[in-house]
Amino acid sequence: MASFEWKGFIGTEVQSGTIEADGTDEAAYELRKRGLIITHLDKISVAAGTDKKKFSLLPTKDKAYKPLTPKDVVIFTKKLSTMVKAGLTLVVALRLMSEQISEAHIKRVCDGLLVDVENGQALSDALKQYPEAFDTVYINLVRAGEASGRLDFFLQKLQENLEKALEVRATIKKALFYPSILLTVTIVVVGIMLIFVVPIFAELFESAGSELPALTAAVMSVSHFVQDPMRGGLLLLFIVLGVVAFRQTMRKDPKFRRKVHYKILNIPLFGDLIVKSAMAKVAMIMSNLTAAGAPLLDSVDICESSMSNIGLAEALSNVRNGLYEGRQISELFAEQRVIPDTFGQLLSVGEETGNMEDMYQSVANYYQEEVNEAVSSMTSLLEPVMIVFMGLTVGFIIVAMYLPIFSMGDVIGG
Repeated sequence: MASFEWKGFIGTEVQSGTIEADGTDEAAYELRKRGLIITHLDKISVAAGTDKKKFSLLPTKDKAYKPLTPKDVVIFTKKLSTMVKAGLTLVVALRLMSEQISEAHIKRVCDGLLVDVENGQALSDALKQYPEAFDTVYINLVRAGEASGRLDFFLQKLQENLEKALEVRATIKKALFYPSILLTVTIVVVGIMLIFVVPIFAELFESAGSELPALTAAVMSVSHFVQDPMRGGLLLLFIVLGVVAFRQTMRKDPKFRRKVHYKILNIPLFGDLIVKSAMAKVAMIMSNLTAAGAPLLDSVDICESSMSNIGLAEALSNVRNGLYEGRQISELFAEQRVIPDTFGQLLSVGEETGNMEDMYQSVANYYQEEVNEAVSSMTSLLEPVMIVFMGLTVGFIIVAMYLPIFSMGDVIGG
């Protein structure tokens, strides 16, 4: 029995300590059973206490922990799918990936998975050590592939689904980019005008001694408010504190979080986009798990765990409870208020034909198209709205500042 010093991560927390084991492999195995992501494992010499045999899961030196991004997961899945499809064993595939991948944080995951798989763990169990990268859906599809002997097929399915999700995310970001830029420019321009431009006009009007129009007086009052640290500064502080309090309440109060999640689903355009995206995800998961022969109850349970919105998760929970009573899944989906009626209607067609796998795939494609259309509609609406908002806001301030000048001109002309 030897002693080992270890260092690693549980979640994002760095931890360290010592462990007794017969060898390096056993020590690494025991630590991973505790949920530890190992970065260093050093064998301590019993005699001198200084001679250490180093075992590092990081490629070179100890680096800061960096979780995998969705794009990193796609790269990992694509490489692993290609190698497994070519007939390589998991151990050989993971070893080759570790040698070929240059990104340290992806290499760290490959090294960790390699150690676990070499120690006899299933890949699906080893993936649980990295919940920040591989969600429940990913792990269960890998497990389905292992159980059916079609791991290459399910890895390819995962790759396709992850690439579609990245594509949707990129489309939404692109749709929101231009309106966000317009909003930022509007806020900056208005701020500059209120802090630097309006005071110049204020001094001019005060020296003239004439009575100001109500519109001009209102803009100048806002300018004075923004510049005053005791008023504008306090308002900014209250806004920041309000945002912090909202986030803390969302995190700690389940009832408040549930209410907000339901409200989000009712927001025009955005709520519709969230629901359609979730339905595409549910149909995709159901299609893949049905192909793997997974029980219907388990499939719905996995779909529920993949939902980040409480309203949608509760709807799937109601569906699962109804399945326990022996009811049809299409009927149960049709009863859920937050789920579109079309979803249940399409599933009823699959129940009549007896080909649910293909129907789930067709539903997933249908809602994927719906998401693309919703994004296009949101883009076409937001861009002109933001342009009009920017023009009206800046134009309002400009007109308010020039009204007294026009009035002076009329007096002089008269």
